[in-house]
Amino acid sequence: MSVMITRLSAVAVRVPLATPVLAPQLKISFRDYLLVMLECSDNSRGIGFSYIGTGGGKSTAAVFDEFVLQNVLGADPTNPEAISKKLKFATRIQGRGGIVANAFSALDIALWDRNSRAAGLPLAQMINPDAKKVVPAYASGGYLNGEYRPAELEREIKSALDAGFASIKLKCAFGSQQDDIARVKTARRFMGDKTNLMLDAYNRWTQVEDALPSVIAYQDVHPYWVEDPFEPDMIEELSGLNRQVGAVLATGEFYFSPAAFQAMASQKAVGVFQAEAPRCGGITDWLKIADIAQANGIEFSPCWFHDLHVHLVAASPAAKFVEYFPTRDILNFAELIDRPVIARDGEIAVPQEPGVGFDFIMDAVEKYALATAITGTFDTPTLVQAAAI
Repeated sequence: MSVMITRLSAVAVRVPLATPVLAPQLKISFRDYLLVMLECSDNSRGIGFSYIGTGGGKSTAAVFDEFVLQNVLGADPTNPEAISKKLKFATRIQGRGGIVANAFSALDIALWDRNSRAAGLPLAQMINPDAKKVVPAYASGGYLNGEYRPAELEREIKSALDAGFASIKLKCAFGSQQDDIARVKTARRFMGDKTNLMLDAYNRWTQVEDALPSVIAYQDVHPYWVEDPFEPDMIEELSGLNRQVGAVLATGEFYFSPAAFQAMASQKAVGVFQAEAPRCGGITDWLKIADIAQANGIEFSPCWFHDLHVHLVAASPAAKFVEYFPTRDILNFAELIDRPVIARDGEIAVPQEPGVGFDFIMDAVEKYALATAITGTFDTPTLVQAAAI
């Protein structure tokens, strides 16, 4: 083996939001991320990351400590598939979803970043030499930071339209059905008929009968899709709702394996997959999900992390949109990186630097770290834990 992984570090960080916001049934005041850095015997390096949620950062770092270090140090970085299989086998008892998938996904992204940097290629071109140079994006928002005020919704929509976005996603399913439908109709009136309106119910319902009245009522505003009507893994309910409404359903950000997406495709549950590479097993499994989408005629528009997904959407024939957050008020990952992508006229140009196209700002990592980094090196008999960043 000509090259091997000689050093791995992972650190959990907690980045506060400037102003807490509300999604249906959830108040968000901070976000936890896991950041991964690897070095190889040829002095190449890579970085990876995952969004953990509103908590769980330390637990994910513990998974990295207990399972990733011992199984990955000394491995060949050029074979992410082999490393992915080894990690999944190592956790066949403990489970491979949730924070386990977060830890593995961050590592996998670091491998792809390293391999792209070593090849001197942007990640998109490393995956697909014919990758697109520019991809369409939709402006994502519609969270609340207090009581619903139509004037605030109008300002948010106007800002997105003025920035050139032809597609906008808003959170829905707040409060009573009557108030929710009124808010959605107000949003459609503000943005006009030519703008794609995506609606995100954020796992509001648990039964088809509960979701059906709202999803039917949403059809008055002609949504491009209705996202996450149910709790994760409720594939039968998605399929049942899909049979009863003409809406295009979308889901996938809280699904952790290609098998789950194959099940949704087989049951004709949704029209749009939304897998997140930093959660679904990394780029290695994201590409498998893209293949499932293409084989079944399903659109693939991943959630979150526009700084990464711009590469993957550009590289995948099945993928269409990148979800883009115009400010750091919701997705604050940009606080941690030095070259965040910027959407212009509703599109994002694919970064042309090798790898993912950015690096961590180490001062910010140290500022927001929940604990010192967990680090392992291949050339020491005992893995070093809780080493300095």
